Amino acid sequence: MKAIIIGAGLAGLSMAAELSVKGHNVTVYEQNPFIGGIMSHAKKNGYEWEQGPLMLTGFEEDGICYNILRNLDVKYETVLCDRGSVFRDFELWKPKHYQGPRWRKNKLLEIFPDESVGLDKYYKFYDRMVTIYDIQDKLEQKNSFLYKLLLIFNFLRIKKYASLNAQQLMDLFFKDDKLKTVFTAILADLCIKPSEFSCLGIPSLNIEQAFDKRIPQRKGFLKHQYFSYIIGGTERITEGLGNTIKNRGSKIYTNTEVVKVIVENNKAIGVELKDGSVDKADIVIASAGAKELFNKMVGRDNLTKDFLNILDDILPMEAVFMVHLGLDIDPLQYQKSELCYYYLTYDIDDAVSQMRNGIYHEGEQGFLIYVPSSHGKNMAPEGKHSVTIYTVAPDRLNDSDWESKKDYYADKLISLAEKYIPELSKHITEKLILTADDYRKLTHLDRNSFGGLVPHISKKSIPHETPVNALYFIGAQSQSQGGVSSQIRASHKLAKKIIDDNK
Repeated sequence: MKAIIIGAGLAGLSMAAELSVKGHNVTVYEQNPFIGGIMSHAKKNGYEWEQGPLMLTGFEEDGICYNILRNLDVKYETVLCDRGSVFRDFELWKPKHYQGPRWRKNKLLEIFPDESVGLDKYYKFYDRMVTIYDIQDKLEQKNSFLYKLLLIFNFLRIKKYASLNAQQLMDLFFKDDKLKTVFTAILADLCIKPSEFSCLGIPSLNIEQAFDKRIPQRKGFLKHQYFSYIIGGTERITEGLGNTIKNRGSKIYTNTEVVKVIVENNKAIGVELKDGSVDKADIVIASAGAKELFNKMVGRDNLTKDFLNILDDILPMEAVFMVHLGLDIDPLQYQKSELCYYYLTYDIDDAVSQMRNGIYHEGEQGFLIYVPSSHGKNMAPEGKHSVTIYTVAPDRLNDSDWESKKDYYADKLISLAEKYIPELSKHITEKLILTADDYRKLTHLDRNSFGGLVPHISKKSIPHETPVNALYFIGAQSQSQGGVSSQIRASHKLAKKIIDDNK
C-alpha cells in the first residue's frame, strides 16, 4: 500500500512511522523547511525553547506513548515534573517535605475553611473520575471484559453528574468563586468557558500528580498519569520519528506544498503539488487546518452535507504570545518549579470572551513562566538559562496588529514577571518574541489555533474517516483534538485500522 501524508508535524510523522514500520510505502510532504511543526524548537544564538510548557503524559517507561514509540524505534529520556499555581490572593506550591497525596485539599481547606463539605464531594468525584481515566487507558492497551465491567461500575457512581458542565459542577460543590477558579482557570488556556466544558473533564485538567511528582503513581492494578519532560526537548520525539521513516525506506519532502487532493469517483487517488506535479497513492492522510484542507484542497463538492455542517460549526482555539528569553541568572532561585501558572483573574468567562473578541489582556489576566533549560543542556549555553513567558491571546487584535505592538507587549509581560523573578529585565541575554503572526506562518493556517479546536460540549469533532474514500484527517483539529499524547495514540489506533481495512 502506498500512502501520501500531508504535513510533517507530530500527527503526520507518527502516522508515517506507523505505516512505514509495517512495510508500507509512505511519502510525506511538508511545506516548512524542517519537520516537527510546533514540536520543533525555537532557536537563537545558542538558546533553544520548546513551543510552550510540555508536561507530557504516557511518555514515562512503560507508558502508553513510550510503548508506541519504542515499537517505532524512537528512543528518548524523560524526567518527572510538576508545576505550581499562583493566584492573586494565594499560592499553591508543593510542600518542601512530602505531605501525602491530599496536601492540596488540606491547603485549600486552610484558605477556604467554609468549603470542607464541597471539597470532600469534589475529591470523591475526582477519585472516581481518575479511576475511570485509568481504566480507559488499560482498555486502550488491552481489550478486557473485566475492565469494561469496572468502567461501567465506576461510571454509574458518577452518572448523576454526567450531564453537567464544569460551571454547574463547581456551583454544586462550592460557594466561593475563588475556589471554583482553582479547578477551572486552566480552561482559559483552551479558550473555553466553564459553562461550555463537560464537568467530566475537570479532573483530567487537575490531576494531583501534576502538582507534586512525589504522589504515588499506582493504585492497585491501575496506573495513574505521570507527567514528564523530554530531556533535551520535544524535538527528540519528532527527530526520532523522522529517522524511523527514512530508515524504513519512506520519503519526507520538505519545502513542498500540496495544493490539491485529487478525488475521482468519491475516492482520494493522490495529490497535486504547487509545481503542478501529481503523486498518486492508495490512500491520502492529511494533517492540516480543517477548513484549509476541506474547503480549498478537497473541495466542498466532494463532501456530504452532514460533514460540512460539522466543518462549518468548528470553534478554533485562539493564539499564544510567547516571549522566549536567555538569562544569565537561574530563575529557579525565585520560582520553586520549572513551571508555574500565574492566574491573575477569577473571571474565566470574561477572559475567554475578550480573547474571542480580539481583546488582548497584555498579561494582566495571567501568564506562565517555564524554564526549559532545567531539563536539557542543549537549551542554553553553559552558565545561562532559557526561559519562556507565555500567555494566551487573540489570533488577531481588534484595534491593532501584532507586529507593531509585539515589543511593547513583550516588555509588559517581562515587567509583570518581575514581581516573581526580581530584576528579570536586567539579566536578559537573548530575546525572541513569537506572536500569532509567526504561528500562522509556521502552521500555514489562515487562522492560528494553537491547541486545535475548542472542546465545546455542543460541537462535534471532525472524524478521522472522511466522506471521501481513502482520505483520512488527523491532527489537532481532528477528533483526537490537541495534545502530544493524544496525537501519538490516535495515529497508532488509526494506522492499525487503515492497515486492517486495506489487507
